[in-house]
Amino acid sequence: MIRPPPELSLPFDLDYIAVVPFIKQFSIVCLQFPEGLLQHSTFIARYLSEVTNVECIVLGDVAYGSCNIADIYAHSLGAEGLVHYGHNPLVSKTVIPTLYIPCKYKDDQETVNMEAFSRLVQTKFSPADRIAILTTAQHSSALKALLPQLSEQSMYPRLFMPPNHPLPDGEFLGCTCPCLSGETDPVTAIVCYVDGRFQTDSAIIANPTIPVFRFDPQFHQLTHETIDLPKYARFRRSLVGKSRKQKRIGIVFSTLGRQGHSETFRSLVTVVRRWCKIHPDCSFVEAALDEITSDGLNAVSADRPTVWIIVGCPRLGLDWGTSLNSNFFVITPHEALLAFNDDSLDIPDDLIQHDDLNGDIVDFSHSFDSLNAESSEPIPQPLIPFIPAINNWNCGGCGNPRVQRDNGSCKVTFCFQDGDRSVDIEEICH
Repeated sequence: MIRPPPELSLPFDLDYIAVVPFIKQFSIVCLQFPEGLLQHSTFIARYLSEVTNVECIVLGDVAYGSCNIADIYAHSLGAEGLVHYGHNPLVSKTVIPTLYIPCKYKDDQETVNMEAFSRLVQTKFSPADRIAILTTAQHSSALKALLPQLSEQSMYPRLFMPPNHPLPDGEFLGCTCPCLSGETDPVTAIVCYVDGRFQTDSAIIANPTIPVFRFDPQFHQLTHETIDLPKYARFRRSLVGKSRKQKRIGIVFSTLGRQGHSETFRSLVTVVRRWCKIHPDCSFVEAALDEITSDGLNAVSADRPTVWIIVGCPRLGLDWGTSLNSNFFVITPHEALLAFNDDSLDIPDDLIQHDDLNGDIVDFSHSFDSLNAESSEPIPQPLIPFIPAINNWNCGGCGNPRVQRDNGSCKVTFCFQDGDRSVDIEEICH
C-alpha cells in the first residue's frame, strides 16, 4: 500500500496526482522549489522517491520565478526530468521534460477569498465597467472558475482575464504584464489578485493610463495602487544620463536559470564596444554570475565598474536603484540602449533631488483606500521612453527581445513604451 503524502500544513496543493506518474517515467529526476517550499523539500523528495522508486534530487537554489527554470543544470546532473514547483511555464523549450506545478491554493481557502473578492468588486465598480483581472499561478484556476459565474449576474462589472502568452490568460509576473491601453473596448480598471505588491508594480508600469487596484487575499482589502511615474521616469532618466558619464562600464549576465538572454547580452556587448571606440577614455568588462549581488559585483572585476548593466531580471535594477552599493549603480538593458545607442535622445541634467531616495520603486509608490482613489498625473511625452519596458514577454519586454536572422546578419529588437529599438549584431551573432 502506498502511504499518504506527508502532512506539511501548507495552504496550497502540491498535486501529487500529477507529479507521481510524471516521475515514474524516469530513473533520476530533479525537484526545484520556490523559497517558501524549500524548507519542506526533503520531506517531499523522500516521499516521492519512496512511492515511485525514482531518485529525486533537490536543487538547493531558490526558484524566484518561472525564468529561473533549472533544466540545463538538472540535465548536467544526469536528471532525465524536472519538476518545477510554484510557477507556470514562461520559457517555451527545455532541454529535458519539465512538469510545472503552480501550487494553487486549496479550495477551502480560496472559497473564503473569492467571496470577499466578489463582494468588493461589486461594491467598487458598476456593471458597465470593464475590469481586467490579473493574478498569479496560485490563484489562477479559482478565478477562472469564478468569473463565468459572476458574468452571468447583472450586478457585476464585465470581468475578464487578458491573454499574456506564454503564461495562461490572466497571469502576470513582476517583470512581464499585458499592455491593455490600446484595447478596442476600453478597460476601466485593472484588479490584481495577488499576495504582495511586487507583481502589482508591473501592472502599473505597463499600463500608465489605467487605474490599478490590488485585492489582498489575506486581509480581504481592495486598495488603489499607484506609482508616481513621471517622477520615477525622471529618476530613471537621470541614471541613463549618469551612465553616459561613466568611464568604467560593466555588463553582467545572470546564469540563474534562464534569467539572462544571450541575444540581449550580445547586443549590449556590441553597443558598449562601439561606445568605447568612440570614447577612448571608456572601458568595459563582461561578467557572469549565478546570483547577482553587491558583493558578487564587487568581487568579479578588478576594474571596478561604476555602472553595471544587468542582463537578468529587470526588477533587480528597478528595485535596487542606487542603494545597492556606494561604488556603483545598476541599470537595465533597455536603459543601457538609451544611454549608449541612442544619440537622438536629449537627456537634460534633472533638477530632481535624489538625496532622500534609494531609487527603489517603493520610494515612488502609494496605496489608497479603494473608495478614495486619486487620478494619476499625465506622463510628459519626453519621459515615456524612460518608463521601464515591463510588457509582454513575447513582444520584446523584460529583456527578452525579438531576434531576426537573415543571411548571417542578426537584428535584435527591444520593445519600449514609445516603440521599438533595434541593434544589428552581425559580427558576433551565430
